[in-house]
Amino acid sequence: MIYPSKRERRLNEFQIAVVVLIAALATPNWAVLDFMNIEYQHVHVQLGVWGEWRTVKNATHKTVEWIPHFPTPPENVARLADADLKHYYRAQAAIGTIALFLLLSTDTLALYTFYHHRYVYKRLVACLFLLIG
Repeated sequence: MIYPSKRERRLNEFQIAVVVLIAALATPNWAVLDFMNIEYQHVHVQLGVWGEWRTVKNATHKTVEWIPHFPTPPENVARLADADLKHYYRAQAAIGTIALFLLLSTDTLALYTFYHHRYVYKRLVACLFLLIG
């Protein structure tokens, strides 16, 4: 039986991390808010990087709406009119995208070192691993 090397196992774990980061950036389940508004309706909000799902329920009716954060949030949502909150969502998306780019480039370079055994490439991958870690 052939066992994978330590580097191959680490690379497999790293590929799993890339998939998990993509799933985290794509899903709107970063934070969940449940509260009652001033009209005594139950409000359920699922916040994500790119937008939020808002569900408003009263005794007879249920309304579900998607509120995007990009390019700008809608004007009718007073909570999203705050400039600091807009900057927070932009920074969150930018950092997530940069992290995804770093993970994918490190993964690609690690695969490249399997075929080209120069120490310069291996050191570059090691530096990227340290940067990400």
